[in-house]
Amino acid sequence: MDDHRVVKCDLNQNIEYIPEQPEWTGYRDPTPPSPPPSVDEYSPGQTQSVSSVPSGGTSSSRGSKRKAPMVNVIDSQFDKLTTSLDGFTNVLSSSNVHFGVISDVVVRQVSAMEDRNQILRSQTEILRRTPNYTYTKADIYEMLSAMNIADENLLEQCYDFLCGNPICTKRLMGLPPHKRWNKLCKMISGGDCKEVLSD
Repeated sequence: MDDHRVVKCDLNQNIEYIPEQPEWTGYRDPTPPSPPPSVDEYSPGQTQSVSSVPSGGTSSSRGSKRKAPMVNVIDSQFDKLTTSLDGFTNVLSSSNVHFGVISDVVVRQVSAMEDRNQILRSQTEILRRTPNYTYTKADIYEMLSAMNIADENLLEQCYDFLCGNPICTKRLMGLPPHKRWNKLCKMISGGDCKEVLSD
């Protein structure tokens, strides 16, 4: 009857301590007692040490005074964790916004480059149709390749003919692609090339 006490509370808030016989008289726990709970350096304030003797508060439930500081510590730690997670989420969403902005810029740059290339192609086509533009041998070969001439000897004859007759080449390049083969055959046979040379 000397080690443990039983607490009885009446409604008038008078507390009376009655000693009680311990249940385990000969038992000794082999594990050392744990140190009192402590709070890390990040906690918002100092914790109060919890005494085993409750004070005369208004709580009627047994042990509620003892648990309150620990609940506060856990709530504080949970709030810190929530704040840290919110900060991490904000950083991630911010980096996603930056990535979105960068990818939008890249898409606009690619689109601008494609537009510029299209403008250059159309300007090149316009230049090719002007009277003073001279088609290169590469231009002639590219046009003949697009006509899908299967016979290599015929392809070489057409190439040599057009390289030697720049006026015929200009006239042929001015036609739509589906009309070029018939016109080229007439030019090589001598019927159309004389008309072109008289221009």
